[in-house]
Amino acid sequence: MIRIQTSRLVGMLSDLALTAHQDPEVGKSIAGVLIYSDRGVLTDSPGTTTVLAGLSMSNTTIGHTAEVADGDLRPTLLRLDDVQGLIAVLRKKCKGEKDNDPKHHVAVRLSGDVVEVVEDLPQTRLFECADAWRTSFKAGPLNDFPRTPWAVLADVETWATVHDSFLGKDVPARLRTDFAPQDLAAFCAIAKRRKDSVETYRTHQRRPVGVQIGLSYRGVIIPSSYSDMSTAAAVDAPDAPIYRPTLPPRVPTGRAKAAAPPIDLDPPEWTAADDDAPDGPPTESMFTDAELTSAPVAAGDAVADDARITPELLAEAAAVVITTQGGSRSALQRRLRVGKAMVGVLLDRLELLGVVGPSDGATARTVLVRPDQVDDVVARIIGGAS
Repeated sequence: MIRIQTSRLVGMLSDLALTAHQDPEVGKSIAGVLIYSDRGVLTDSPGTTTVLAGLSMSNTTIGHTAEVADGDLRPTLLRLDDVQGLIAVLRKKCKGEKDNDPKHHVAVRLSGDVVEVVEDLPQTRLFECADAWRTSFKAGPLNDFPRTPWAVLADVETWATVHDSFLGKDVPARLRTDFAPQDLAAFCAIAKRRKDSVETYRTHQRRPVGVQIGLSYRGVIIPSSYSDMSTAAAVDAPDAPIYRPTLPPRVPTGRAKAAAPPIDLDPPEWTAADDDAPDGPPTESMFTDAELTSAPVAAGDAVADDARITPELLAEAAAVVITTQGGSRSALQRRLRVGKAMVGVLLDRLELLGVVGPSDGATARTVLVRPDQVDDVVARIIGGAS
């Protein structure tokens, strides 16, 4: 049996429910929260103390935390629906309670395969008190719970490369990591409740990203996609367009206006004539590729670009076009960071492969392949090269 402050148990279960698999029919043994006692350092007192630890996981996240407790509890899997029911009831019992003045506690024990939770009233014998609130439910299938999440939580080794067995080569680390919004939302909600920030520890875009919130919460979030050759965009910086308005100069108000004559608090708007200034601030033209102009491309340039196209670059171009379902020359050029002539050659190659339709002047090419076929096309390009 383990005894714990009710508000701490509610907070711990609330956090762990966010990173548990939400569909019991699919998640099976991981659609719940695993709780167990251990020894750890969670207080300012010297030495270790008893803690109630908890872990939950889904296909893309892992959450792990602990709270100070008394007693002992062997590993017990609480099904997600039972966890949510406990939270709803116990939250009302500790409503308005301050952490430094705890009044309400509960005791949890595992009897066979039945979990019992009993309200710990003052001067009672816990499970023998008829007036105490209590509930019981069957524990989840502990035998099916994975044994690997703790090793994943502890894996913080930085990877310069990760081997891709499908491509048969090492993939270097890039700066970008992609996450699914719902996975990020879970950790943001946990951080909000704990009134702390979300710390992330990235090792490689193809490896899980470590998460820490405060001093007692650890987590893992799995990237939703890989920002390297096998995905739509392999850029190392954000490339969505930024639109800068032309604002009037600021005019001082209040005391500043009375103390000094009006001054221009903003730098002047830069014109095209300032683009070549060696020490000038960045201008709009520095954030756009000069090759996006309508200047004609020489035939010799196209031949040179054709010689520099690798299977990896062609596969990346195919992934961009298929995933975005857009055959725009300028959009592909922005994503791949290559010249205009090379983009034209890439699109011609993709036309021969049946990925896009023929060129129709300035109109974007029609994409002939569905997004769910992107992996097959990439494999065909890479496989054909090998």
